[in-house]
Amino acid sequence: MRCPAHPIATIALLYTSREVVLHDLFQERDPNLLDLCREHIQRLTPPLGWTLRDERAPAPIGAG
Repeated sequence: MRCPAHPIATIALLYTSREVVLHDLFQERDPNLLDLCREHIQRLTPPLGWTLRDERAPAPIGAG
């Protein structure tokens, strides 16, 4: 089952460094990465022992 919401960010799972890296949504879909919607990003928790690194650009002031 797929999420019907539009993706807003792309995540990469870096197994060697045990990191989940959150990026702004990539223009081209990469089958090795995951595109997630706002709700799934908000609920995202890394596996035990992993870190979550957010590399998204800051939202402009006044963006809601």
